[in-house]
Amino acid sequence: MKFSLFFIALLIIPISNALVFHNVTVNNDVVKVNTTIKIDAAKSYDIFEISWEIPQENEIDYIKDEVGIISYKKQGNYIVFQTHRLNSNERVINIQYTLKNSIYDDFVPLKKIQLYLSGFENDQTIVNIYANRIISGDASFGFTEYFDDNFAQFVGNGSADIVIYYGYSGREYENYLLFGSTDITAADNAFSIIPNITGLPKPYKRFPVFVLDDSTFTSKIQPWGSATHMRGGLILIKRSIAEGQYNASIILHETMHGFNSKVLKWNQVSPTWFEEGMSSYIEYLSNKHLGLKNPELFGDNKIFKEDGNKIFIKSKGSKTQLWEYYSTSKSFMEIWNPENAETRDFGYAFSELIIRYSVMKNGIEKLSQAYSEIKEIKRPVTDYKESNKILLNALNTNFMPCYSIDFEIFSNCLKEINKDETEIPEIEIKPENITKVDVNINSVNKQKEENLFDGIILFLQRIKPFKKFFS
Repeated sequence: MKFSLFFIALLIIPISNALVFHNVTVNNDVVKVNTTIKIDAAKSYDIFEISWEIPQENEIDYIKDEVGIISYKKQGNYIVFQTHRLNSNERVINIQYTLKNSIYDDFVPLKKIQLYLSGFENDQTIVNIYANRIISGDASFGFTEYFDDNFAQFVGNGSADIVIYYGYSGREYENYLLFGSTDITAADNAFSIIPNITGLPKPYKRFPVFVLDDSTFTSKIQPWGSATHMRGGLILIKRSIAEGQYNASIILHETMHGFNSKVLKWNQVSPTWFEEGMSSYIEYLSNKHLGLKNPELFGDNKIFKEDGNKIFIKSKGSKTQLWEYYSTSKSFMEIWNPENAETRDFGYAFSELIIRYSVMKNGIEKLSQAYSEIKEIKRPVTDYKESNKILLNALNTNFMPCYSIDFEIFSNCLKEINKDETEIPEIEIKPENITKVDVNINSVNKQKEENLFDGIILFLQRIKPFKKFFS
């Protein structure tokens, strides 16, 4: 969703700085937004004319400044108004409105709030959200995130695109909140694998997990796969998988996506080999940790006997297909994501191979070092070649794991990876040092003595385009 600037004024003069504070309350599924805009101009003016964007269906309760209630006009997604005359370089405007159709109940009793909140591109925006039993959520790139049971805060610059999940029921585990009639104790007990491998702190107290009937998952979520991670931390899983012995590793696969979604917001490209590779590696480690059978990676198909029954486990990826990929100089993995059914299975296996090859070469500790580098990137990256370079450099590897012109060397590398005797390290995870920001906006109450008209100023919103994020 993109919005263009709206030009209506006679005069444009730069501001020194501005602060936008959105106070959002959710009561009985009604969303109220109270927005305060504090503007410091380079010099004093009598009247400020403002065009403010609210890109969601709304009903305005009031707009006021230091003098009193302000009249306004609606023009599309914008409200346009002039402040009362008050000669000053500092002005404070307050807008209160009710949002309509911003709460979604696709997964009752779990509920989702979607918020698009405006701000000045280069100036600070603070969003406080009050709702009963906040579970998880997400904000757009550049915003810090703070979550408590009934409060969430997001601090950054410019406009904010925010998702919040909340609900009043569910079965509580230490790391998950389950909506469904199954048991995910194994996943909860193995949760520490992710922070121990990545060095990343848990983004919120619990990940919501919602169990869907297989047919519903296939028809309404995606026609392939066993589970998925939705923006904001929600994990959706098929009932047949949730009730099976591999539920823990599948849930942890999706949980890894939740961790990645926090540290890879800068990575605004379509290829997802790193995310899927790390999630598949966590799935592999989870099965190993729980004593469950893992398929080989570009290796052999295996037959096991268990309780008198033969169990066939197919290799992840074909060694012959991988050799052909290299020998014919293919490179589609540089832009791969799982949406393409023709390359989906190969791509998942190849993505995992990149991670496991890095671990074989550099040790498993390299992964936490890689995440230390990745999470420090503070600018958006929109070119896939630059993105790939950053991620591969962090892993100290390349896009040709186990490559050799000699088939025997190639095969031995894959055998070495499939032997894998890696031990999961234990890392002391330090919680992120994010504290709540107290907001104190003082209104301008004094009328300056000069009553002469000194001009009208328009503050254009330098709005960064609102973007939707998916995992």
